[in-house]
Amino acid sequence: MFHQDKRLRSLAKLTDSLRDKIVCITIINQADILSELEIAIQEKYGGRVETYYFENSYSPGWYWLTIYSHKATKAQAILTLQETYGLSGKKLIVFGDHN
Repeated sequence: MFHQDKRLRSLAKLTDSLRDKIVCITIINQADILSELEIAIQEKYGGRVETYYFENSYSPGWYWLTIYSHKATKAQAILTLQETYGLSGKKLIVFGDHN
């Protein structure tokens, strides 16, 4: 075994992963395949999921489609922190390693 984390594994069918508590699914493939998949996911799940589709800047020609709960966004985390700690209306500075 190359790793100890049992969550990291190959799946015969993507839907097999839905039995787990998932924070995020990232699929790497070619542009045409992922753009069709993103459209199908948005049509089926609408506002319940967020998708982020982009070309990997380190591997041109390969695209990533990341799918996650609409509750698992940076924006939602900021709102939760503001509400939890009484920071609504306060200035907040956030940053990351990507757009």
